[in-house]
Amino acid sequence: RLVTLKTVFIVGDVCYSAMAYPVVGWAQAIELEPKNPKVEEVEEALNAGGDNTQLLKRTSVHSAFPDEYTLLFDDGMRKIDYILTYNVVRDDSQEGDTDKRAKNRKGLLDNFEKHGLEYELQDCSKSADQVTYYVKVHVKWQALLEGAERINLKMPFEDSVIKEYTWRERFFDYIGVRDPFVPDVKEIKLYLTAPFRVENKDRFVGIQDGVTFFTSAQRSAIAYDILEHVQYHDEAHQIGIGRLLGNHSFSKAYPLHDGPFYCRSAEGIKSDRQLLYYHWSKWTNFYKSQPLN
Repeated sequence: RLVTLKTVFIVGDVCYSAMAYPVVGWAQAIELEPKNPKVEEVEEALNAGGDNTQLLKRTSVHSAFPDEYTLLFDDGMRKIDYILTYNVVRDDSQEGDTDKRAKNRKGLLDNFEKHGLEYELQDCSKSADQVTYYVKVHVKWQALLEGAERINLKMPFEDSVIKEYTWRERFFDYIGVRDPFVPDVKEIKLYLTAPFRVENKDRFVGIQDGVTFFTSAQRSAIAYDILEHVQYHDEAHQIGIGRLLGNHSFSKAYPLHDGPFYCRSAEGIKSDRQLLYYHWSKWTNFYKSQPLN
């Protein structure tokens, strides 16, 4: 379910809401408890490293992330590549303006199919404020390929592995000891990259993997580029999500994180965010190199 995360500050045993931000992709709403630890306490625990599961469970943010979260449509198959939100205006004096914005939104969504986009609308009854609608956007495979070519997305090219062998690697190999400055993660092969071309797609590394060929960040970049080229009315200037954000037909447009950053162990790592958190961001790993290139 799509929920709204509220920033809070604590005075005594009372929680006060400061502002609200949309948070997408988790199945339960956030419940704020008076005895949540202070921000300084959480930061101190994170900086100390180790397993701080019990403390993090007490925070309102982490208690909202169950082990099974979703970044998919309700069918459990299609990945959410972008989120659009809009609010329902309850002020009758703005009814005419609301109708115009609704027509703008309908015009955009009706043209999604022509551009290889699919969407799923989540009703405002499932949002925390009861007035925010969420439009989950998915880019079809062929549209991803064509979009990658249009924005000149650079992808790894086959038979172009870059083999780097530094003096440090030579030294530790010579003494027969594992390099302690390198995180204990699966080695990432480095390739030369080239602008993606649909006609040469079979020559790019990982194209056979299909849905995992593009990273979440790359899919989101392609999705935004497509959204900027979708026309919502007949006039030439009536085009793009940027213009609809400007006239308040939509309130926000943003991609998603790959779930929460926290993980209990190395075996539970499911995303690059968790990889960085577990193997690099803690103070205990200050001497190690960054595990992602």
